[in-house]
Amino acid sequence: MATLVANLARARVLLARNIAERGLPAARQAVPVRTKITNAAGALLPEPYNIRFGLAKVLLVSTPFLYLGDNTPVPG
Repeated sequence: MATLVANLARARVLLARNIAERGLPAARQAVPVRTKITNAAGALLPEPYNIRFGLAKVLLVSTPFLYLGDNTPVPG
């Protein structure tokens, strides 16, 4: 797992370097979603609220397609 994380971090650095070297237009470069991370006093802001429905998304997307694929008529 640590190797996977290290490889992903390395790939991200290489991708950022490649984008910087090629000089892609600003519209195609990655823009951070949240740019303000501290308040006026310098304290860190709390992490943004994030709703993640990982397993629910998988089930909601895959179940109908599995059901439809399973109910094909059998020639007989």
